[in-house]
Amino acid sequence: MASSSFSIDFDESQLQRVQDDLSAIKNGAKKVLNRSIAKTLTNTKTDVVNRLYARVNLSKTFIRDGDTAKRYHKGVKTWHDTNAISGRVYTTGYTVPLIYFTGTKQLASGVVKAKVLRSGVMKVLPHAFITTLKSGHKGVFWRETIYKRKWVKGYPYAAMAQKYKLPIKQLYGPRVQDFLASKTMILQAQAYADYRLLFNTEHELDFELSKLP
Repeated sequence: MASSSFSIDFDESQLQRVQDDLSAIKNGAKKVLNRSIAKTLTNTKTDVVNRLYARVNLSKTFIRDGDTAKRYHKGVKTWHDTNAISGRVYTTGYTVPLIYFTGTKQLASGVVKAKVLRSGVMKVLPHAFITTLKSGHKGVFWRETIYKRKWVKGYPYAAMAQKYKLPIKQLYGPRVQDFLASKTMILQAQAYADYRLLFNTEHELDFELSKLP
C-alpha cells in the first residue's frame, strides 16, 4: 500500500525561544509546543482535503474519511508524536474504483461517462457498464474480451454463452495520494503548515505567559 506524507516540526530557534520564555513554568514549553502541533495538524488536514478536492473529482467526505470499508482509500490522517514534539499529515490507499468519482453514470444509450479530474471533462467509456456484484459491491466494469456480436433485441442476457459475459474487469481511477505527492501540492501544503505552526505557537505562548503572576 503506497502512501504520501509530509512532516510538521519546529526548527531549533523556535524550540529555544519557547523554552527560554517558559523556563519559569514546569513543562510549560512542552505543553505549548504540543498544543501548537495539535492545532496545526487539524488546520493542515483541512487545508490538504480542500486542495485535493480542488484537484480530483471525489467528494470531500471520501477524500477526508475514505471509503466505508477503508479498502481503497484510508482518508487523510494525522499523527502526533508528543514525545518528539512533531506531527505528520498523510494518506494511504490503492487506486480508487471509478464508481466513487462524482458524476459517474450510465446513460440511456448504455455507455458510461466518468470524470477523474475536477477541471476535466466527462469521458465516454466504450463497452463499460455499471453493475452490482453478488458481494454487494457496485462498480464500473467492462468485459475483458469484446466480441463483435450482433445483439438481438429481447434476447435474454442469461441465455448468452459464458464467453460473451465473463470475465469482467473493474475500472479504476488514480490513487488519492498520487495527487498529494505532487511537488506543487506538497510545497503549498508545507508552506501553509509552517505558517499555521508559527501562528499557533505565538497564540499558545501568549496564553501560557498570561498565567504568570
